[in-house]
Amino acid sequence: MGQGLVMVIAQCAAEELGMPYERVRVLLSDRTRRPTAPDNASRQTYVTGNAARLAASTLRRQWRRWSQRCATFRRTRSASRKV
Repeated sequence: MGQGLVMVIAQCAAEELGMPYERVRVLLSDRTRRPTAPDNASRQTYVTGNAARLAASTLRRQWRRWSQRCATFRRTRSASRKV
């Protein structure tokens, strides 16, 4: 993957998550299963970059829901202690 694809994937995910791309770790597929698979750089950038962006968007929504649940739990727990 010498086309800079890893950097592009990290940048797509980082932009969606609102964090520096240096904090995003990209895990590559196992090339031993299909060592002769073509890379097709321009198509890979489009497809893989969008997949990373969509996955990061899903992750961001899940983080937001989890954060809201934690805040609700804290408020509920705090209110029950006052009684």
